[in-house]
Amino acid sequence: MSIIVPVYNSAQYLRKCIDSILSQSYRNFELLLINDGSEDASGVICDDYVQIDHRVRVFHQKNSGVSAARNLGLEQHNGTHFLFIDSDDYVQSEYLEELMKYRDCDLVQCSTLAEPTGSSYLFDDDYFVGKHGIRQCLSKYVYPEFTVPFGRLYRSAIQRENRLFFDTCLYSGEDTLWVSQYLLYVHSVRTSSYAGYIYVHHTGEHLSQKAISYEHLERTLKSLVSAYSSLETRYSLDLTRTRLSVIVYFYHRYVMHLAKGNFSDIKKALRKSCTSPLIKDVFYDEKYLLKGKKMRLFNGMVSRDMYNLLALYVKLWKRYL
Repeated sequence: MSIIVPVYNSAQYLRKCIDSILSQSYRNFELLLINDGSEDASGVICDDYVQIDHRVRVFHQKNSGVSAARNLGLEQHNGTHFLFIDSDDYVQSEYLEELMKYRDCDLVQCSTLAEPTGSSYLFDDDYFVGKHGIRQCLSKYVYPEFTVPFGRLYRSAIQRENRLFFDTCLYSGEDTLWVSQYLLYVHSVRTSSYAGYIYVHHTGEHLSQKAISYEHLERTLKSLVSAYSSLETRYSLDLTRTRLSVIVYFYHRYVMHLAKGNFSDIKKALRKSCTSPLIKDVFYDEKYLLKGKKMRLFNGMVSRDMYNLLALYVKLWKRYL
């Protein structure tokens, strides 16, 4: 088994992450530490562990982003299976052993806990086999559980045969895209209630607080909508709710970007984005999504073509959700 850990400026947390991996009850693995041009002591810490444990391999590259770091790990790993762990997270001592119990499955998913928020992705103990089984699995878990790459075991043959790599042109949504692409090729999934992965949430870094441009919004949504469409075709299921939820999430981040402009530019950009065939359905949905007061108010102004008022709203509140 191969464990891929992208590392960037995480010296404060890195030793805890690596120690949790090296102390696993399951011992037959290689650990790939991909130092993505860290400016703190992360690279030195990685090199220290090469001297401590022969299972550790370290790669240093210029800062190219987490997708490029994960891709290097995918290119260099030797295991029949692999998984990702973020360098500021850690895992319970039996994490690998629990996942490898079910290594005959194409994907093995464990439950995930978040510190210090206490939020979680919890899964039932279940098997999903064949097209019908995968359809049931995706109907239950595709969003938001299957939007991150960590917390699960992947089969290397599927990644290699289908050349599955992260899109380095995306700086958000690339995780969800890669997982969705991998799901196109699975025939069996095991989910586990064992909460072996601990996601550490740091104050002020939540992704939904990061604004994105219209160009990035459009590229991200086109990629994700296409991936979900492929899953719908492959497994004969309806992912309309998932698709709309993804649009809402990324459009909210675009609105945060819009709010930085002047009133005239905001109004023009709102009219363009709200009438885009890629986005507009979310403003008229009355069936799939639960909507809070801000979202209902925003959608109402869009449907009534009230772009002067909508631009003022965005300038003042800086949000869609």
